[in-house]
Amino acid sequence: MKLSGDHIRRVDHAAGVDRAILRQVYVWAGANPALYLDGFGYRDAEDFLDPPGDSVAYLVFADGRPVALLTLIPLATVRNVYQVGLITNPQASLRKICKLLKGFIRAVFGRLAQALFVELPDSPEFSRTRKLARFFGFKQVSETTFLITKSEYEHKEKRKESHDHAERLDRLQRGVQVLRHHA
Repeated sequence: MKLSGDHIRRVDHAAGVDRAILRQVYVWAGANPALYLDGFGYRDAEDFLDPPGDSVAYLVFADGRPVALLTLIPLATVRNVYQVGLITNPQASLRKICKLLKGFIRAVFGRLAQALFVELPDSPEFSRTRKLARFFGFKQVSETTFLITKSEYEHKEKRKESHDHAERLDRLQRGVQVLRHHA
């Protein structure tokens, strides 16, 4: 099946097409090795093709083109807790990637995870990444660790839905007043 447009799908590490995309992702990572490669033990693109342990990797597509690789690595000591890795195409729209991932997080918490965390050093090259983690609702729980739990995420979503509902109701009531004024 050929997919186009915006979507996220699981990586098939045995498929030639996905391996070619992973090689391209390695090139993206090489554009900013301090963020993506340093300390992870990859010697070259071929090392990068094989996923770590029991991880689950997803390719993010915008307008039919790969724009990011999302990797979820299970924490060995606690079930359903995953470390998140994200490598983005430096030329892709970060806004579009974030929009796609916002919806995907709901599915991750719905089917897979009880918590997600990311390790981000407190250094200047990680400042934008730390802001991105906060944007997605991750809370800083130590100097380098950001965490979001399923219950926190669900609570935040319910608050947002309640706020959105209140805004719609307010707009509707203002619309009714306008209609009465013209009647």
